[in-house]
This record gives sequence, structure tokens and C-alpha cells, in this order.
Amino acid sequence: MARRYLGRQTEDSEENESQYTATDELKEESAETQEELKETTEFMKVSNEDFKKRIERINHIKKLHENFDRELKILQEDELIADIDSDPNASDPNSEVHKIGHDVTELISSNNKQRLKVMELQIEAEKKQ
Repeated sequence: MARRYLGRQTEDSEENESQYTATDELKEESAETQEELKETTEFMKVSNEDFKKRIERINHIKKLHENFDRELKILQEDELIADIDSDPNASDPNSEVHKIGHDVTELISSNNKQRLKVMELQIEAEKKQ
């Protein structure tokens, strides 16, 4: 009887130890998970702040580009006006320069129309095949 009691006591103590170790392991895992969550939260905060700073930089660069484009357009318009003012024939729509420009534009547009028709015919032929 004493052996049975000692055997039970040994088995009971092993079960209690395994329960305590399982509980301790769960507590440790929980603590690790909470620590990881804290680290993740801190990382997210830093990432968000970094992301906001990057967006601000991009917006600043975008504004610089818009201002540069606006100023460049103004400069180009000023140069164009200066060129027109310096060329007396440029402002006269009946001048030779304008006539030649008009003729070239018509030639180019008629060539483009012909190319477009050829391309359309080629596409139709490919569809039929």
C-alpha cells in the first residue's frame, strides 16, 4: 500500500509539474507576444512618421517642379514673343514664311492621312486572314 501511495504521489507530482511548466510556458509566450506587439507598434509609429516625411518631401519637390514648369513656360512665351517681335514677317499671316508653313502642314497632314488609310487596310487584311 505504501508503494501504491508513493507511486500515486510521484505521478501526481509529475502531473502538477507538467501543468506548471505548461502554464509557465504560456505565460512566457504571452510575454514574448506582448513584447513583439510593443516592438511592432513602435516600428509602425516610426514607419508612419518616416512615410509622412517622405510624402512631405515629395509634395515639396512636386511644388518645385510645378513652379519651375510655370516659370519655364513664361520664359518660353517671352522668348517666342521676342522672336516674333524681331521678325517683321512672322506677324504677317500673308508672308512667305506663313505660306510655306501652311503648305508644309498640309503635306504632312495628307501624308499622315494616307498612312492611316494604309494601316487600316493592313489591319482589315490581317483580320480577314
